[in-house]
Amino acid sequence: MKKNNSILPTGFLKSSEGFINQDIDQYVQNLKAIYSAESYCLKRLPRLVNMISQSDLESMLSDHTSVIMDRLNRLDHIAKELKLTIGRTQNPTFKNIISKMGKIIHHFNIYNPQANYELISILLEVSIYRSYIYNALLQAMNETNFPETTAMMQRCVNEEDFFFNNLLKTKMYIRMNEHKTTSMKIEPVTS
Repeated sequence: MKKNNSILPTGFLKSSEGFINQDIDQYVQNLKAIYSAESYCLKRLPRLVNMISQSDLESMLSDHTSVIMDRLNRLDHIAKELKLTIGRTQNPTFKNIISKMGKIIHHFNIYNPQANYELISILLEVSIYRSYIYNALLQAMNETNFPETTAMMQRCVNEEDFFFNNLLKTKMYIRMNEHKTTSMKIEPVTS
């Protein structure tokens, strides 16, 4: 097993229940997993933006591309500050989500009214995955003495929450307009 020269002590991480201690290897795996997820999303989002027929969703995903670039820079900074070496790793859960996303992209039909709805559904899964990892990393950072790094991770969590909420509102807006079940109109939030 490769020795990690991190400045973080082994066993410093705790779960939300406080029962499980993680070691530094788990923290590094989470950092690698989120780095890979963000890299994949950065690579795929421009293609999705070009395929989408709803302007609000297109705008939101375009804006999110620059957010992801900032996140990757923050993750690099965090790894350097903690003296961690991160590279890409493929988490099985995210690999499954990526597979579904690939199928949607491959069969995407702008004229199919369900297409944007299905795309948002898979993006919500991606967002939930990323949010889970970011929250685990933030929780671990709260146990350390690195306030700047903790603040960076908190920003990632907040951005992912904002993105998730906008996706959810957009999904509801699309569903309501497709079925014309109500005259109430929910507009997606813009920043």
